[in-house]
Parts: sequence; C-alpha cells; structure tokens
Amino acid sequence: MHLTETEHDRLLVFLAAELARRRRVDGVLLNVPEATALVADTVCEVARRGGRHAEAVAAGRAVLRVEELMPEVPHVVRRVAVEAVFADGSR
Repeated sequence: MHLTETEHDRLLVFLAAELARRRRVDGVLLNVPEATALVADTVCEVARRGGRHAEAVAAGRAVLRVEELMPEVPHVVRRVAVEAVFADGSR
C-alpha cells in the first residue's frame, strides 16, 4: 500500500485516537498525545462525514472532559491544530 505523507499522518492520528478511546473506556486518564489525537481525530471525522467547520470545532471541544485527563494535560494542551478536509476545502 502506498500512502501519501498526509494519509500516513492521518492514520497515525487515528491509531493514537483509538488507543485513547480504549484507555478512556478502561478508566485510564489520558496523556497529552492521546488527548491531542482524540480531539484531532474527532475534528477530521466530522469534516470527512460532511460536517461544517463550526460543527467540527464544536465536536473537538466536546469530545473530552477534564476529569478524563491526567492532571497536567489541560495546562500543556491549550490548543489543537489539525488540517481537516471539508467539502469546501481544507482548514
């Protein structure tokens, strides 16, 4: 299988997000990479399914609660930036 760099990066985000989902279900507090991946994956999935930019941002903001994170994560992760492909272009 030949993947572009963007496709490869997207798969890595997805895999990290899946790991975060599994750990969250098990009650394990998420670390910085897991939390970041889960937010990024959520935004990309909303875009991929035809959602609008505002919907993707709202979903990304709502996917996690502070109680699901290791104590330092909210202080380290202030913003998550991801390039998502929407019907009207990438943002």
